[in-house]
Amino acid sequence: MAKDAIKQLEKNVEELLRSAYDLREENKLLKAKQARWLEERDTLIAQRQQARQGIDSMIERLKAVDDVL
Repeated sequence: MAKDAIKQLEKNVEELLRSAYDLREENKLLKAKQARWLEERDTLIAQRQQARQGIDSMIERLKAVDDVL
């Protein structure tokens, strides 16, 4: 009976170790994915700011042309 309990305990410990390893690997992948998304977000924010500046500049030029006319 004690042997069965020890074997079951060993099996449970092995399953826990496997689960911990799998979770650690999944966590690494998720962190890498998050880092890529944050980089993409920063790029998109920068592009949006550049587009906004271009539009603001265009609006100012149109106002200047309108004032001349």
